[in-house]
Amino acid sequence: MVDQGIYYIPRSDSPAQSSIQFFDFANEKFKPIARTEKREFSVLSVSLDDRWILYSQIDQAGSDLMLVENFR
Repeated sequence: MVDQGIYYIPRSDSPAQSSIQFFDFANEKFKPIARTEKREFSVLSVSLDDRWILYSQIDQAGSDLMLVENFR
């Protein structure tokens, strides 16, 4: 959230992509900011001067099963 509005990631039905949106308090309008390749996010942050957006995305989800022998 900044003084002029709110940056947010709307819920997407597409598993492949999502977007970053901005809601402007002054004119009460939504503005698309950027499309993203993935839809899974955990962090969205905007710089104090509104020039940069930082977000995290999950590139790979999975698990590894490891066998460790003779560990005693």
